[in-house]
Amino acid sequence: SVTETLVDTLEDLRARNVPFRSVQLDSWFYPHRPVRPFDTDAWDVPPTGLSCWEARDDILPDGVASLRRQLGDPPLVAHCRHLSSDSPYVAQHDCWVDGEYAHPADVTLYERYLDQAVAWGVQTFEHDWLVECFLGVRGLREVPGRARRWQAELDAALARRGMTAQWCMATPADIMETTHLSQVTSIRTSGDHGYLVPPELLWAWFLYTNALARPLGLWPYKDVFRSDGHGGSTDPGAEAALAALSGGPVGIGDPLGGASRELVLRTARTDGLLVAPDAPVAAIGRCFARHGVLEAEPVVGATHTLHRAGRWSYVVSMHCHDGSGPLPTTLHLADLGNDAPADSASAPAESAAVLDWRSGDVSLIGSRIGHAVALEPKGWALHVLAPLLLDGRLAVFGDSTRYASAGRQLISDVVEGDSSVSVHLAGAAERVVLVGWSSAAKVRAEVTAGPVKARRGPDSIAELDVVDGRWEVVVELPAE
Repeated sequence: SVTETLVDTLEDLRARNVPFRSVQLDSWFYPHRPVRPFDTDAWDVPPTGLSCWEARDDILPDGVASLRRQLGDPPLVAHCRHLSSDSPYVAQHDCWVDGEYAHPADVTLYERYLDQAVAWGVQTFEHDWLVECFLGVRGLREVPGRARRWQAELDAALARRGMTAQWCMATPADIMETTHLSQVTSIRTSGDHGYLVPPELLWAWFLYTNALARPLGLWPYKDVFRSDGHGGSTDPGAEAALAALSGGPVGIGDPLGGASRELVLRTARTDGLLVAPDAPVAAIGRCFARHGVLEAEPVVGATHTLHRAGRWSYVVSMHCHDGSGPLPTTLHLADLGNDAPADSASAPAESAAVLDWRSGDVSLIGSRIGHAVALEPKGWALHVLAPLLLDGRLAVFGDSTRYASAGRQLISDVVEGDSSVSVHLAGAAERVVLVGWSSAAKVRAEVTAGPVKARRGPDSIAELDVVDGRWEVVVELPAE
């Protein structure tokens, strides 16, 4: 049964220590008009409306609450969509009807949805197909203010229940309206993964749209992907890197036994807390001069982490143009804007250290000399740029096993002293692989456990060899 499969899948994740924080139920769990076949290999997602927001008897005969209990009571994220004009809700609530679609004229139907969601244990209400709501029902848009009132009343209803919302398939108007909404915390900014269009088109779609979502305070969602490399993924590492650098939810949708623990832990701590930058990754300004899908031009996205010692940059470069050969490009500090590395909270760096995340190579970049990148078709690269500290003699990239290597959820702070750099680590039962650059032949590392006031001295001291400018130290964080 579906329930048994889902229970077994979560038990497998727990047994293999693959961390997860919530379970998302997509639109398969409730009936549409017409009811979609479930036990089939066909992948068809028609824009049909919702019939009833209740568990399908043929899929979850005991309901959502029972499923959650059997899964071990994880927080749920539940999908909802636009309303079918054939739904029994239309006769029970005041609605605008337009052909095959309908939309409630007040918030009472959504109140009903949310009360049901509370009973199920839902913490995030995912509203998909927002474009179909607005463009599919003329009654919603024939009078100015109706669409805004709908979302404002829904937002207030979510707040009363302590629930958040995730927007999906949103129009630019929906995205802008979130400036008036408090409960919308994440938003899907590209199309369905593995459906209709190839992954590299979605990479560009995601990075371009994030440039709109980011200044509005939204955390983008890349859509669920398979970490085992199937289900439409050209490279699951690219999907995971974009998801982790978005700062929003990271969703895997692997079959039973298929989830890659190694890949998941590139995005999160062992307890499931995501290791993320301070802002969503988004296309840099130069990408808007030439469209990276329509033209042979790499799509480059950037974001950052800020510590007391300065600003760390993450730059992802992607080959999204179908039909062209290898694409060379050059990273320039000036192109990164407010995502560029800085050796203090406000001073842009004249030069920085660069970690090629995929190869492990380190080098330097200057204000006049860029960093060359070569991308194969459907290829991608990730570079971490760290400020040069101690008068240009040392740089710390953070944990090289995580995409957001200096993310504050794991590297809680980096502090520059007169003659040393202090790296503060967070979490428990973690293996942290600290990597850096130095102009010296050796780096002295002292590892100390516990708060500074309580420590009596370093737990260990090591002399690290610097090879081709790169040094590395492994720190095992205890369980407490």
